[in-house]
Amino acid sequence: MKIIQMLTIAVMLLSATSCGTLIGGARYNAHVSVVDHPDASIYYLGEKKGVGSTTFLVKRHQANKLKITIREDGCPDYTHMFDSKVVRLGPVIGSASELFQIIAASSGAVIVIPLGTIIDLASGGYFKPNEMHPDITKIDYDNFQYKLDYPGCDK
Repeated sequence: MKIIQMLTIAVMLLSATSCGTLIGGARYNAHVSVVDHPDASIYYLGEKKGVGSTTFLVKRHQANKLKITIREDGCPDYTHMFDSKVVRLGPVIGSASELFQIIAASSGAVIVIPLGTIIDLASGGYFKPNEMHPDITKIDYDNFQYKLDYPGCDK
């Protein structure tokens, strides 16, 4: 009886891990640079983040709603919109076993709630920017390079 209880507790604790959030985090670093415009100001969420190139944190679940605005004197503002994200396969595989964990207990079957999967979905730990976009390059699991053109600005 004690062995079943200990195993039940151990599996419940293991199922509470959130692989994607623990390893990749709920945010990633966006390394943004404006090609051939070192004096262009870079704005994210209405806040100036830097000039020419900068790095700032983006919530993973917002990777498909990312808007970066570029401003430079004598040129019209230009907003780059990134509207797609993809699933990070590693965390999905890592926590897939949680989804169907059923433990036999003396009083019948106990279903373990996959807390890790719920945490990863809620925090966005499963997601990353879509690397198929021509302006995005993956540096590593936590860092993505955005090389942006400035159309309409011929300085």
